[in-house]
Amino acid sequence: MAARLNRAHLLAEDAFLHGLLAAAKTATTTLLADLALAPDTHNAIAAVRRASASTAMLVTASIEAGRDGAEQASLDRLGAEWNLVRKKVTGAGHPDPGALPTHHLRAKTSQDDKAAAELVGQSYGSAWGSSVLAAVKKARDADESGATAARDAGEALDYRLERIAATETSRAMADARDDAEDYIAEQYGETDWFPALLMRWDAELDRVVCRLCEDMAGRVRVLGFDFKDGNEPGHVHASCRCDQHLITLPIPLHVDPAELDETELLSAELEAADAA
Repeated sequence: MAARLNRAHLLAEDAFLHGLLAAAKTATTTLLADLALAPDTHNAIAAVRRASASTAMLVTASIEAGRDGAEQASLDRLGAEWNLVRKKVTGAGHPDPGALPTHHLRAKTSQDDKAAAELVGQSYGSAWGSSVLAAVKKARDADESGATAARDAGEALDYRLERIAATETSRAMADARDDAEDYIAEQYGETDWFPALLMRWDAELDRVVCRLCEDMAGRVRVLGFDFKDGNEPGHVHASCRCDQHLITLPIPLHVDPAELDETELLSAELEAADAA
């Protein structure tokens, strides 16, 4: 199960990266066409600056779309984990809590999320523009192809897109889980079995982890409470692929008091008092 859940995370990240690369390629393709028509260095510089602004907008839109996809992937994965919870709950004699409405749990994109996506997009667009502009100027001064230089300079920044995809995928998935966790607590917080639900920190997706993530790996928390020191998987640092999974402790058997005789009922009350 854990391997399948981790694979879902990586697939979401891969889809995110694919969208970012496509956005950057679209901007580069437009720039190459403009450079072919630029008669001199001055016009070439103007073309690069226009392309830089376009790159920022395209990457911003791709980040917003990528976060949407990652959030839904996170909720779909949580739905699979929830199905295991349902089996344990019903196996202990409790009523079936039913499936999670994963397609309706995701909150609408907030203004903060949009602003964050725009900030990252502008940062990438600025870096892309500076790199491409320097390459085009150098190529034009040497009477070489500005188009080839622009393409190579843009592709040299693909590592930044990979970092954006890794960072934003993990954060989007964590944010979606937070929204779903609020729903679970609201709907089932008063049940006997709710205290048996825990979230476990998973740091298996990165071959090398920082000291903090290594320390947090395997730690658990009760739903509605924070991990140690308020740390959150996916939010520790850039490119953090730490995640969290829903696990279930043994659930106490459900017994209908009407089916107990007076002796059994008194015994149950004494046990409850001792446990308190």
